[in-house]
Parts: sequence; C-alpha cells; structure tokens
Amino acid sequence: MERTLVLVKPDGVQRGLIGEVISRLERRGLRLVAARFMQVNQELAETHYAIHKGKPFYEGLIRYITSAPVMAMVWEGPNAVVAVRPTMGAQEDHTAFRFYSSVSTGKPKGVQHSTAGYLLWSVLTMKWTFDIRPDDLFWCTADIGWVTGHSYIVYGPLANGATSFMYEGAPDFPKQDRWWKLVEEYGITIMYTAPTAIRACMRWGDDWPKMHDLASLRLLGTVGEPINPEAWRWYYRTIGGSRCPVVDTWWQTETGMILITPLPGISTLKPGSAVRPYPGVGAEVVDETGKVATTNHGGYLVLTRPWPAMLLTL
Repeated sequence: MERTLVLVKPDGVQRGLIGEVISRLERRGLRLVAARFMQVNQELAETHYAIHKGKPFYEGLIRYITSAPVMAMVWEGPNAVVAVRPTMGAQEDHTAFRFYSSVSTGKPKGVQHSTAGYLLWSVLTMKWTFDIRPDDLFWCTADIGWVTGHSYIVYGPLANGATSFMYEGAPDFPKQDRWWKLVEEYGITIMYTAPTAIRACMRWGDDWPKMHDLASLRLLGTVGEPINPEAWRWYYRTIGGSRCPVVDTWWQTETGMILITPLPGISTLKPGSAVRPYPGVGAEVVDETGKVATTNHGGYLVLTRPWPAMLLTL
C-alpha cells in the first residue's frame, strides 16, 4: 500500500515525534511515496480545529492515513495534531482554477483549467524541463497568484515530491544582493525567474552576486517574456558560473504549462532562444497565408495539435 504524506508543523514541533508516526505507519506495511515537512507558525496552526490531542493520537491518525491515498496533517503543538485531511476524488475535467488575464486587450478573460490535464502537464514539464530531483531546492521567483506561480511554485514541484522555496519581497531590499544572499543561505539548486528581473540585476552590477557563493545552483530558467542574448549570457556566466544550463521557456496563461523549451542535457542551448517544442507539442511558424515559414524567416507561432493542459474555456 502506498500513501503520500504531507506534514505541516509549527516551529516548536520536533521532527522526532513526526518520525515516530512514520515509523508506526511503516511497521504496518504502509510505504510513504513522499513525506514533506513544511513550517508554519503557531498562530496559523491554531486556526484549525483540534480533532485529536495528546500523545495517544497515533492510532486515530493511522486510521485516517490508511483510508485515503493522500492526506495532510497540521500540528497544534508538540503533542497534538489539529487536522487530518484525506483528499477527495474529482472528474478529470473538473475545474482546477480560473485565472483572469487581460493581456494586451485590457478586457479581463477568465481562463479555466482542468484538474487532470493541468496536473499531468505540471508533473511532466517540471520533471523534464528542470530535471527535478528529490534533494533539489527549487525557487520560482514569480508571484504565486500568476499562472507561473501556480504551476511552478505549487503544483509542479509538490506533485513531484520536490521542495519549493518561496520568498515574498523585492530583489533589492534591503540591498541589491537580496536574491543571491538567499541562494547562498538556503542552498537553492534551481532558479526560475523573468528576463526583466535578470536585466535589472545586470544594471545593478556584478559585484552584488560576486559577494555570495552560488555554487549550489545547478540549473537556471527564464519565463514570462523573450530573453535577449546579452541577458542570457550574463545569467549563464555571472549567476550560473558558466556551468548551469539555462532553460528559456515559452508558454502562456492559456497553455497552462511550458510548451517550448530546451531540455537540460539533451538540447543544444542558444542564447535568446527557447529552442524546440516540448515532447508531444506541435508548433510551427507560419506566414500571413498560413504556410510554414522557411528558415530564417519570421511569422506567427501556431500550435498544431492539443496538449493535456490546454484551457477548457474562456
């Protein structure tokens, strides 16, 4: 029997107590596919309703875990669990969420994504585009309310059992080395950010990143807009130490997930280029008549076949 366990605990709770729960589960033949530890403050934990208090909560907790494929528990204190939430099933086309995006028209459009297709593409693109590994600390610097934050702060990393790093603040406060200090302090291994932010860091100068040890980084990514070759090269050399692949990704709110990107270790990288469509994605550049553009000629990017995470409707 396999289960995924998410453990949310306040600062005062010792991992040894959590380890005891895991040990008891394993003795019952329950194999944990993933066990993630997330810190929350005591005030947040106490907003949940207590369902089992005191040390003798193990048996009740095990009954909850073994009755559902995925569950989460939130701790109130060192000897209390306040919420155990089994997951609920849903149809594959059940609405996952809606995003309202005006893009260039100024008129808000509600983009609706499905549960199964969106989650499937989150898992696959996270795994192959970022070569995600169990010991990675993945940092997508986007706002969590943007589709990039949904896909690559929450759904993609957590569905792969990875650890997602979140920072709410500016890259230049209190100083312009704020991001690089975080990379060094926490040992971030993958960084995914926007070309606009990269160009801002370039303007601030190389001295700020050079103040910090960025050796933990092994892969870099860009998202949100095209990246110019100069910014790509600066990112690769100054932040990645000329050793980290840069995956320049193209996608939109409407697509849900990455559709065009290099794959680290497979694709030949080209500064300023998203390279080729993701495996399974059909994409062409066509002229105004709809004919496929010839080499070195521009045109309109079109997608030629559906993909799992395409929007359900507007």
